Amino acid sequence: MAGTGGHRSGRRDREPGRAGHRGRGAPGSPPPRPRPRTSRRVARARRVAACVRGARRRRRRPAVWAHGDLPPARALAAGLGLERTRELLRLEKELGPQDVTLPRLPGVVALADLAPPERPTALAAWLDLNAVAFADHPEQGRWTEEDVAARTAEPWFDPAVLYLVLREGPLTPQEEPPDATGRAPWYRRKSPLDGGLAASLWVKTEPSDSGQAEIYVLAVHPDAAGRGLGRGLLTHALGELARGGTRTVDLYVDGGNERAVRLYEGIGFTVVERHSQYTPTPS
Repeated sequence: MAGTGGHRSGRRDREPGRAGHRGRGAPGSPPPRPRPRTSRRVARARRVAACVRGARRRRRRPAVWAHGDLPPARALAAGLGLERTRELLRLEKELGPQDVTLPRLPGVVALADLAPPERPTALAAWLDLNAVAFADHPEQGRWTEEDVAARTAEPWFDPAVLYLVLREGPLTPQEEPPDATGRAPWYRRKSPLDGGLAASLWVKTEPSDSGQAEIYVLAVHPDAAGRGLGRGLLTHALGELARGGTRTVDLYVDGGNERAVRLYEGIGFTVVERHSQYTPTPS
């Protein structure tokens, strides 16, 4: 819906011998008259307008995203009788030496800490948490097992930065004999995930040389709300990322989620992009 830049003419305009083209070698001939260029922004606006009108003729309710929500996009939306019904914010934070000392949250377990046979159970618990925490979200709350399998198969997926907090509370020593390392793995306890998850934070990593990462999903179970788990997990993750060499962290959040926006801004994130969804004004 929003965009800038001009339309590049095709090569045909520069080929000699075409109708209407004066040869460059003809002495005294005037330079070729430049063909008018149509702005990409104008062309895109026309396509959007045509799509919206077509959807209305079919009695459908179109939804249009304006990436950046620039003034031309707002003007186009107003002209088409659309109103902003949703805002998506991208926030960013630069990590510095002060973030290296951020504390770890007791009881946090990374998916990589689990034995491979336990990871499917943990991911199933994560999916249950996601559905409850994002019950009112139009996309996130509808994730399926196939969606989780697709994400965990991506090259960027790293089980070391998918953090989990059990609803049972902090992990405690178990009575079984320790393994060869001298530690008793918590996953040997009886059904450690039966109680589900209280919270989780999933980090999407970028190539190691980019120094960037994304807070992909932060979820807190409604029953665990008000205990500071969201802030504690976020602080935990930022500290681990800073200690690992990450320099920049970003995330996306619905603008209407004021509580989450306050959390992120309170920990040092700032809004760097705004994207808006427009739908027809109720008649």
